[in-house]
Amino acid sequence: MISFSEQIKTEILNQEMNKREKEVFIYSFMRTNGSFNKKGHFVFKTTQKKFSTLFLNLCKEVYNVLPEVSETVKLNIFTIKDESFIDSFSKHIGNMELQSSEEDIRDYASYIKGAFVGKGWTNNPDSKFYHLEIRVKSISHSLDIQEVLDTVGIKTTTIKKSDWYYTYVKKSSLISDLLKIMGATESLIKFENSRIERDFISNIVKMDAVEKHNNHLTRKSSEYQVPIIKKLINSPRASLLTINQRKLAELRIENKELSLQGLQIVFNSRFDKEISKSTVNNWLKQMVKMGEEL
Repeated sequence: MISFSEQIKTEILNQEMNKREKEVFIYSFMRTNGSFNKKGHFVFKTTQKKFSTLFLNLCKEVYNVLPEVSETVKLNIFTIKDESFIDSFSKHIGNMELQSSEEDIRDYASYIKGAFVGKGWTNNPDSKFYHLEIRVKSISHSLDIQEVLDTVGIKTTTIKKSDWYYTYVKKSSLISDLLKIMGATESLIKFENSRIERDFISNIVKMDAVEKHNNHLTRKSSEYQVPIIKKLINSPRASLLTINQRKLAELRIENKELSLQGLQIVFNSRFDKEISKSTVNNWLKQMVKMGEEL
């Protein structure tokens, strides 16, 4: 089973691209994922081995070069030895002008796609936390990625760790927006379904915790009230209570586990009355105060 990151990358690589989108995508991918080796050759790698032909075609179409391909168990390694490409690409790294507007962000989207396919990662949406990152080697490249993401409304954080610059987001809504920008519709649906399910479970847990807390408060309140109210109704001061207050006192003694709302419902049902929860609360407070004064 492939990871969620691989699913997103596979979905991106299956997309149709026009000429300009290919140019921006392969430039961003190679800048993020490639480097010059000791011999001066340009090398990039990919775990998406079934898309080797796509990468070869993009290099041929955009740069008019055909990399040599070698293979390991997990990777396909592409090596470009063409001197004119190496000279040109090394001079123009970081100089691509993106031509997107507020209405048309395809250049930015293609740039983000290339960077994510190159060195992007996100955890499975079923995990306990949300995290999506793109890591690069140089500060200038990191700043370019931050600027592109900021331009499309994705606020990021960047840290340096072990010679890598990690630009990341942890907010689920921003990850959702990024998947939408990259056109990863199936991955977006999976992410949103997981997020909805997670939020639903989280709300149930919170509601259960609130209910347990409220039950605890009800028990503590009842344990304090009932002995005092019993003492009150067995004293001469019970004559100061109204008929309805006395009914409520007896109801409180009989139903120690009921909350204020529960007492209100039972009282109104049993005695065909319409008193509010605040009235129940005020009467109980009055009776407790009278009992405490005995």
